[in-house]
Amino acid sequence: VVLSNNNLLKIDLEEFKCVLSIDFKKINIFDQYVNYLNCSKNGVTISLRNYVLTLSLDNFKVLNSNGGSKSFNINDEDIVKRKALACHGVDKMVTIFSTFNTFSTEYKFLYNIDKAVFIGENEFAAIMSDYSDMSKTGLFIYDYKEKRHNSKIFNPHPKSSPWCIEAAPEPNCVISGGFDNRIVVSEPLWEKIIKTFEGLRNSVYFLKLSDDGKYLLSCSLDGTVKLWDYHKNTLMSTLNHSSKRAIFSPDNKTIVTLGEDGIFKFWDLNTGIEKVAMFAKDSANIIAFTPEGYFECTGKNGDYLSIAMGEEVYGVDQFALTKNKSHVILERLGSSRKDL
Repeated sequence: VVLSNNNLLKIDLEEFKCVLSIDFKKINIFDQYVNYLNCSKNGVTISLRNYVLTLSLDNFKVLNSNGGSKSFNINDEDIVKRKALACHGVDKMVTIFSTFNTFSTEYKFLYNIDKAVFIGENEFAAIMSDYSDMSKTGLFIYDYKEKRHNSKIFNPHPKSSPWCIEAAPEPNCVISGGFDNRIVVSEPLWEKIIKTFEGLRNSVYFLKLSDDGKYLLSCSLDGTVKLWDYHKNTLMSTLNHSSKRAIFSPDNKTIVTLGEDGIFKFWDLNTGIEKVAMFAKDSANIIAFTPEGYFECTGKNGDYLSIAMGEEVYGVDQFALTKNKSHVILERLGSSRKDL
């Protein structure tokens, strides 16, 4: 699923074509900025300025809608297991939405909430911020069933502050990225730092842990995405793609990064080598290409391409006739077709 401009596209990577698309502008509720997109078995979850929606992957039909006059931002969470979203928003609120119905619950706090993510059975961790008083800036754990704080505010980034968080595989622990160029695993309940990841050159604003807990991705302001071995606490590779988000494929063999330039890149997890890049020019029209210049596209998008290999530059038709190997794209995306 690709979000391009105001269009949501579902792409068949076997046949490399768009099989379904939705134009947000044609639906009044979508006529606003989209600030979050995530896919799960439940469907596609989208956060807009005033709504959180879940759409079916089969037909993009709205399964449910939660909204109002507030503005919501969503941090990554395990939708498949929780069937819910932990959202932070305006008015010092954390709102928990169900992805199956219109149920939602609000929790109001004394200070601003920058991020929220589920940990434990009935708890979420959040970043609380009050930059006029750094003693009130840091992480805390909240039991949303009992409606009580389970920890004091704890800042694992001394003389700085956390910017993003992710649930750690260890019980009641949180992974946080900070303005101090560090990633820290901590246990806020006991105000204890478990371990740190060093070697970053700038602030960390996004973190993603693989489903099996083996790997960690970080996006930072130096324009790179880094892949870490979580348990060995070591850097595996650096991906040079200034990205808003980075995620793992379900089989943990591929990393997908969404760049600030709107281009999706697919990377081999073991080697850190770029396999394929993809972008959607407009609704239902997609171009995919490899670092070598091999390409595949739908519609007439090839008209916009020129291919450079070394010092030689080809028109798209000339390249397609003499050099192109479009089957390489399907192979690298894991196609099971036998007629390539």
